[in-house]
Amino acid sequence: MSVRYHGRDVDPIEPLNEMVAEVVKHGVECRLRPERGDFLITSGAWAERMRISYDNGRGMFVAEVITYGENEWRQAGFLPPTSSARYFAQRVFR
Repeated sequence: MSVRYHGRDVDPIEPLNEMVAEVVKHGVECRLRPERGDFLITSGAWAERMRISYDNGRGMFVAEVITYGENEWRQAGFLPPTSSARYFAQRVFR
């Protein structure tokens, strides 16, 4: 199985690895969960409440959050999907 990422067919973990590297540059800790196709933010304000995945159909990274008092994941409305790991990480963790 492969995903389309920046015009190439790559292993599904490659986009996530790139995003994890960008997130870590901003001092944020996370846990890669390749079996789920995402990673979980484990430090800061979004610790255990934000996960980021790569949506192959749209070719974009998508953040989902659980807000306080809720128990279901939903797409983060304040963070539109984007195909750039660097831009995505800068918008969220800067």
